[in-house]
Amino acid sequence: MEGGDHLIYRTYAKEQNVREIHELATISLKAGDSLLVRPTGIHEIQNIETNRLYALCVMVPNENFSELIRSGIPEELDEEDLQVLSHFS
Repeated sequence: MEGGDHLIYRTYAKEQNVREIHELATISLKAGDSLLVRPTGIHEIQNIETNRLYALCVMVPNENFSELIRSGIPEELDEEDLQVLSHFS
């Protein structure tokens, strides 16, 4: 991924005692960018390209983040995934 916008990051706000969520901002991201989300921040990252998205996510404190990820739908890594990950060994 060279130059250009590849991802859209959206942040939302939920008014106290209201069920509606309002979009606050949309930010374009590209390969190598990083972002910090405040605790309790409601957000999404959307891949606007057709290629795969690989992201490193860290949450401190954990607040059940690792358990959430582990309880998701298991997926097998294919050859393309393994090739990307081999660059980090």
